[in-house]
Amino acid sequence: MRIQPGRIGADRRGPTPDLGGYRRLGVDDEPRHGDVADELAFERRLYVVRKRAYSEIRTSTLDGAEYWYICSLSYKTLVYKGMLLTTQLAEYFQDLQHPAMETALALVHSRFSTNTFPSWDRSHPYRYLAHNGEINTLRGNINWMRAREALFESDAFGEDIRRILPIVNPNGSDSAMFDNTLELLVLAGRSLPHAVMMMIPEPWEKHAAMSAWKAALSSHSSEMNAGMREVRAAAGVRGAGAVVSERMVPVAPPI
Repeated sequence: MRIQPGRIGADRRGPTPDLGGYRRLGVDDEPRHGDVADELAFERRLYVVRKRAYSEIRTSTLDGAEYWYICSLSYKTLVYKGMLLTTQLAEYFQDLQHPAMETALALVHSRFSTNTFPSWDRSHPYRYLAHNGEINTLRGNINWMRAREALFESDAFGEDIRRILPIVNPNGSDSAMFDNTLELLVLAGRSLPHAVMMMIPEPWEKHAAMSAWKAALSSHSSEMNAGMREVRAAAGVRGAGAVVSERMVPVAPPI
């Protein structure tokens, strides 16, 4: 990855991307390890590596540990983001100007920081989410997630389920924490639309036109996923490599 730091102001050149060495990873045509036999299993393995590395490094005494962050560690998506204007993105990340750069889908999102101090790692998009709005019950959501982590079980993750805790990054913004939860649901085996409907269940109790199965899903999701669901937002857009979806969220009146 090539960057052009001179394209941005000096006050934004603090914890900019570190483009150190990397090693290419992939899934063999004939995998030698049963636990990475398909693409989703490989994506989960990368997720576990990223979560464990973040937990270990951010709590260490290494110089610059407080800035350590991986934008994306995925076989199918790349995230380019920072404290940039949209017109500066392609100038700063010069990969985006390369003729060999091709993608099936591209999502560009720009917003100003509202309830958090701006930083490179809190820029949008996140790994699955780009979001305008705010979560009204953030502290309650975080507490619910932390309380339930002791009960987590997953056939998909197996013993690795303990290596990815905590799910919610306490250093992130409210949107980042929503993204943390959405990412877990997708990697545990749910489709992106299913996970989104669980995260933001529709009001169903007085919705006479809603189908019975959809009302049952909304009711079940409200009980099971009491964490990241009360969202006040204009819109949320999610991407998972081959799928991009958008969901408008009704704004409830303040209590």
